[in-house]
Amino acid sequence: MPDSVRQRIITAVLARFAAITTANGFQTDIGENVTEWNLIPIQERLLSGVDVSDPKDTAEPAVSNSGEDHELTLKATHHWKSGDATPENLRKATADIFRAIGLDRYWHENTTISAGPIATKSGSALARNGTVADVDQMDLSQGGKIVGAAQVTFRIRYRTETLNPYVLK
Repeated sequence: MPDSVRQRIITAVLARFAAITTANGFQTDIGENVTEWNLIPIQERLLSGVDVSDPKDTAEPAVSNSGEDHELTLKATHHWKSGDATPENLRKATADIFRAIGLDRYWHENTTISAGPIATKSGSALARNGTVADVDQMDLSQGGKIVGAAQVTFRIRYRTETLNPYVLK
């Protein structure tokens, strides 16, 4: 059976964030360490990077009575270790995440990122109404250790068949 639409979106997000490197025209290399639902406390992580989680997905009947409209909430927490944990790097990484999201706000399944950064889109568009993003918090210390971290929350809207999370509508 194919992956659910939600899983396909998460796969696209992880791939997009992995492209956040200076070689691709971004300001940071946080894409070199992308994790999903990392449960290790930030101050204990060995590498700088970005962690993605999808804590909430709400669904309601589509206005047209044709399927279900979903709003998937995702959190991208990027973190820096010791000497790299500066407000400037937090802002750069936050900007890189916003830029990565903005390259293809409809989350086509086979989007590739190249230097520029430039997005080459192909495959099905997984999202319907683009993406909304905001920064929840920035912090330079956790547990008495110098660790820079910031969290970007964004929402992706998509539609599936009613009670069938595997079929994009």
